[in-house]
Amino acid sequence: RLARAARRRAAAARRRLIAHRRRLARAARRRAAAARRRLIRARRAAARRARAAAARARRARAAAARRARAAARRARAIARRKAAAARRRLLAARRAAARRAAIMRRRAQKAARAAAKRAAAARRRAVRAARAAARRASAARRAAARRAKAAARRAARNAAAARRRAAKAARIARRRARRAGRRFSRHA
Repeated sequence: RLARAARRRAAAARRRLIAHRRRLARAARRRAAAARRRLIRARRAAARRARAAAARARRARAAAARRARAAARRARAIARRKAAAARRRLLAARRAAARRAAIMRRRAQKAARAAAKRAAAARRRAVRAARAAARRASAARRAAARRAKAAARRAARNAAAARRRAAKAARIARRRARRAGRRFSRHA
């Protein structure tokens, strides 16, 4: 009976030990699974964080590029505006010079026309005087004719001189007008 009791006790102890071992193994397995799950979760969180950082960097880069593009566009617009203003100023200056040159030319033409008119009038007067003298008495006629001829010659000379003067004035005015076209001087 004692031996049987001892055997029974030993079997119970063995069973207890096996159960204990199983419990330990199960707990270890559970712990390992929990650790594995934790590791996976941590890895996923890290990947998520990395993705978020990459997205943030991408957004920042895009914003910087946008800003740079806007600045370049602004600079281009300013340059365009400046160039247009310079072009407008140049055109205005050219137009003013052309206008001044035209005024000078007109003045010269007017002066030349007036001189020509004066010369023609003088010529007509001389011819009339010669005719009148020719109509007078014979001796007087010859003397008068001589005088008239001299007067006509003088008138012709004067007319030629006046014409020359007018031509010279016109030439000077033209030169002035040309110069004014380049660099206008009000006192020229």
